[in-house]
Amino acid sequence: MANVIKIKRGQKSNIGKATLAEGELAIAYTDEDKTAAELYVGNGTDKVQINLKGEKGETGAQGTAGAKGDAGPNEVSTTTATNISGLIKGDGSKVSQAAKGTDYLAPDSTIDGGTF
Repeated sequence: MANVIKIKRGQKSNIGKATLAEGELAIAYTDEDKTAAELYVGNGTDKVQINLKGEKGETGAQGTAGAKGDAGPNEVSTTTATNISGLIKGDGSKVSQAAKGTDYLAPDSTIDGGTF
């Protein structure tokens, strides 16, 4: 015949009313649907919550950086495919073809009487 161990149980809001003998366990549900709970044990004079997670350990050293992945949709590189020929310009969010005379001076333009 199997032994059955029964543990006191109830809502966490009522844990203060519970009396636990030394070594006696109690489950205190923290929500109405009883899917989350805390575990308590009697120590002879009071009840003590048992921390099931343990204490957090020290943070480890930073790992090494991984390999760089492929260019994303906002990164232009020498392998980026485009239907733009000539110079391009960017506005912080997209690139477009630069316009001669607006975004750059044509090679046959003069500045202060000199050609460049």
